[in-house]
Amino acid sequence: MAQPPTVQKLQSTLEAAMDDLQRKNLIPLQKESFLCAAKCCDKHSDMQALQQCTVNCQAKVQSAHQVLYGNLEDFQKRFQRCLMRCQDQAKDSLPSTPQEQDMEKAQDQIMACMDLCAVEYTGKVGKLKADVGARLSQISK
Repeated sequence: MAQPPTVQKLQSTLEAAMDDLQRKNLIPLQKESFLCAAKCCDKHSDMQALQQCTVNCQAKVQSAHQVLYGNLEDFQKRFQRCLMRCQDQAKDSLPSTPQEQDMEKAQDQIMACMDLCAVEYTGKVGKLKADVGARLSQISK
């Protein structure tokens, strides 16, 4: 079953939002983390202290990754549940012994429902990006 164009639009919109968040928030945090770790090498000669220092330098990056990818995973799960509802509704609409035309109608119903899910969730990408961006900004401070 081919995906409706709206699902492809959702994917590209979501990828663009995640790329933007990574470019504006994660990459600067990673740079800061690497510079911090380099300073640890200048400050500490004891391996245990050096290791603890570098771990501390990575804490913000790890928190940011958890926020970004945790929210992305939640968003994807919610979209998948919408798609599952589409399949359930189509299955429930079939008679006990479906004919070819019943199957085609159910398939059309699934595609139309998938289209609605994709449109709905494409509209939610902006809020997702804003919410995650705000949380990442707090971590950066």
